[in-house]
Amino acid sequence: MKTEYNYLVETFLNKTENYLLCEPQKTPLADTVIKNLRDLYKYGRKEYGRCVSKMYVDSKDGITKHVGYVFEQKRYYEDTKEPYIAETWLSLEHYIETVEREYIEVTK
Repeated sequence: MKTEYNYLVETFLNKTENYLLCEPQKTPLADTVIKNLRDLYKYGRKEYGRCVSKMYVDSKDGITKHVGYVFEQKRYYEDTKEPYIAETWLSLEHYIETVEREYIEVTK
């Protein structure tokens, strides 16, 4: 049995200190207004600042695919009010979940 999902994946990094701020956030694409890479770009510019790069992946068939964008924005730590560069990676991802059943022989 296969179940397929399309997600908006948001990955948040502190570029200044070079660490991941939290686990990547997956939102079902059907729950957003994003339908394509153009919509993703507009959303990223509005929410996360300037676009600094495109994201690509190499597929199994040897084709390089454009899957998202990287955005940067100056933010401030809540406790010290010191500035840091926040980097956000936005991608559109397709997941296929499969459930395989395997029987185990029971012996007495």
